[in-house]
Amino acid sequence: MAERRMFAKTVIDSDNFIDMPISARLLYYDLGMRADDDGFVNSPKKIARMIGAAKDDLRILAQRGFIIPFDSGVIVISHWRVHNYIQKDRYHGTACKEERKMLVLNDNVYHFEGDVSNSDTECIQGVSESDTQVRLELGKSRDRVNGNIIGDNISCSEPLTSSAPDVPALILNDNSEWIPSKDDLEGWQQLYAGVDVIKELARMREWCKSNPTRRKTRKGIRRFVQTWLDRQQNQSNKFGAGTTQKDKFTQRMEDMQNWGKKYESNNQS
Repeated sequence: MAERRMFAKTVIDSDNFIDMPISARLLYYDLGMRADDDGFVNSPKKIARMIGAAKDDLRILAQRGFIIPFDSGVIVISHWRVHNYIQKDRYHGTACKEERKMLVLNDNVYHFEGDVSNSDTECIQGVSESDTQVRLELGKSRDRVNGNIIGDNISCSEPLTSSAPDVPALILNDNSEWIPSKDDLEGWQQLYAGVDVIKELARMREWCKSNPTRRKTRKGIRRFVQTWLDRQQNQSNKFGAGTTQKDKFTQRMEDMQNWGKKYESNNQS
């Protein structure tokens, strides 16, 4: 298997790619570096864990059409033949032969057989053959990430909900960004019912901007979020859920007045 890999700017400079979280983009590069000569990776979840990628990054890559997952847990880089031309004297065919049989190439982009009408084309070049220009239209290719082809707990049966509020990304100590997964949000919203989790995440992001030397690591960011939400929940329980800052001040003043009245009453008696 070749030791060097390339990435086409037509893919990685597209809005479809750049709009993804930075952790998903970094995962894409790692998958590309570790793919075999046909673009297949047989341990994507292991690679994701190894680099500390977010839980949803594989799902995002699949949903955006940059990878194609199989029931076996294998994935393939959709635009592999756009990125890399392997010379015949260096090419080693993939060991994922069953998965390869399910795919065809159209404009050098992998698709499931039956999703496109064009037949497979040969892109393994001879030593003396020159590269050919590839036309790529990102975002227009059909894929099957919203069906049941996703397996091994990489689920895409539910697309990312466009109506859901934007989740703020938290800046880490290495200047990368971390976005909570859907499971994280649902868990926090259930656990901290008296807290507006999205609003607090936005406040955390501003805190990270203002305190660059105190930003958290990818390993410690969840504990930071939970500690922050714990504090907000405790304040909500103390003053009442939904209480505003003005209400809290008013309540303190009333408490002081009541205490004063009680003190005077005790002294008079």
